[in-house]
Amino acid sequence: MNLSKSPTREQMRDLIGSADDNAASHVLWVDFDGGVHLDALDSAESQVTFEERHPGKMKFVGEILFMGNGYVGAAAAASPAYVDDTLAWLVRSWKKGATGLVDL
Repeated sequence: MNLSKSPTREQMRDLIGSADDNAASHVLWVDFDGGVHLDALDSAESQVTFEERHPGKMKFVGEILFMGNGYVGAAAAASPAYVDDTLAWLVRSWKKGATGLVDL
């Protein structure tokens, strides 16, 4: 999914649904070309260490989507309101030129 190429609800739903909420916490982030990424955190990894692992690659990043809270996975992807809100946050942040940590 890429924010500079008219992302769709279906792409957002597929991205959210591709992650396992019971396996790990996740981070939703955007690179400088508009690519949207959803990466699992290592078990003891923090927001800071995650960002350090991706030096110079992140334009902006959301807060940690903690495991077991339903932010990713099939149930999250099945919620049209959640999918639309997440996509709207990404598009709005991209258009505003956001950088760094951006609250969802």
